[in-house]
Amino acid sequence: MREDKYIGILGGYGLGGFETAKALIRTGSHPVLLAGRDLEKACAAVNALESFAKGASAAASRDAAAVRVDLWDDVALTDFCRQCCLVINCAGPSRSILDRVAKAALGAGIHYVDMGGDDVLYDLLHPLEGTIRKKGLSFIVSAGMYPGLSGLFPAYMAGAGFDRVDELAVYFISEGESLTANAAYDVVASIEDGFAQGMAGYQKHGGKKAGMAPAWVDLPFLGKRFMYPSINREMELLATETGMRAIRNFISPGEAGMAQLMAIRTASPDGFDRQKAAVSLIAASQKDMAGIPPRTLFYLTVEGRSGHAPKNEEAALFFQGTSAGLMGIVAASTARLCLAKSCRPGRHFLFQGMDPASLMALLSDAGVMPVEIEAAAPVMESGAI
Repeated sequence: MREDKYIGILGGYGLGGFETAKALIRTGSHPVLLAGRDLEKACAAVNALESFAKGASAAASRDAAAVRVDLWDDVALTDFCRQCCLVINCAGPSRSILDRVAKAALGAGIHYVDMGGDDVLYDLLHPLEGTIRKKGLSFIVSAGMYPGLSGLFPAYMAGAGFDRVDELAVYFISEGESLTANAAYDVVASIEDGFAQGMAGYQKHGGKKAGMAPAWVDLPFLGKRFMYPSINREMELLATETGMRAIRNFISPGEAGMAQLMAIRTASPDGFDRQKAAVSLIAASQKDMAGIPPRTLFYLTVEGRSGHAPKNEEAALFFQGTSAGLMGIVAASTARLCLAKSCRPGRHFLFQGMDPASLMALLSDAGVMPVEIEAAAPVMESGAI
């Protein structure tokens, strides 16, 4: 059934925005409105969507339109939101936009999905929680890859046949691509303000546990990688809300990338320049991507109980393609659930906002599906920095 109002995509001609539009066009349930400061680029993106729709036997070209919107223009942003039933923010950097677009969506009385936002937006929306719920709206923060799918996939596995999950380990790698300017800026900002804590895990009794060591990990599909422990708000909330005893999260940003991240962490606060640090991080990611195809892996080990018996499982989500393509599928699927009234009212991280199995079903329809691993647990060897 067709709807008259648009799903608006702010930053619709960027990498993530365009992939989100493609994922929505495949379903044909709602027209999309691509928005950004450059109307020529937005129109070019609509033309590209028309070609994609014809080639993929998807929805007709009338399902997409373009509009010029400067998100710092109150009138333009308000008018944009009023044309929409839901807005997906794919513009950035998140640390500059903060809650500006979210507040405009709330004023228009429509659902809101942010591909980024992370801890900062989650906290900024806290005073508006009551209003969001009263209006019956769903505001989903970090409906992307990491954070985002990094919390949703473990939550899905924790609910698949487990009566209780005691320990969870998450191993995340996204490689073969350079960081975008917006993503690099947000990473640098998260380090500076302490929202992302390296060399740490989480325990039920004691909270964040610092002093964890990096390790070599033998991963499915990718082989051995040197991985670093890291914990963030999404992982902490996942652990506390599901009653897990412990959660560990490991990342592998690449050799040059990790060296640059550590240099940023140890930089003097007095001389810290976010833009320069972001440029250095982009250069490091370009060095690490050489000769590697774009791909993303989430690998999980889950320990708990089913009834009175112990239960251990391993699973992987392996996506061969660009990170923008994966994030677009996640954001588009989240928007569809919000409009189907399958998301919980209020402001949430992705894993909190809905039944994880509902989102995983839509992701599977789009070719993003988990694979159970029958091999033994990953071999971990302590490593030195």
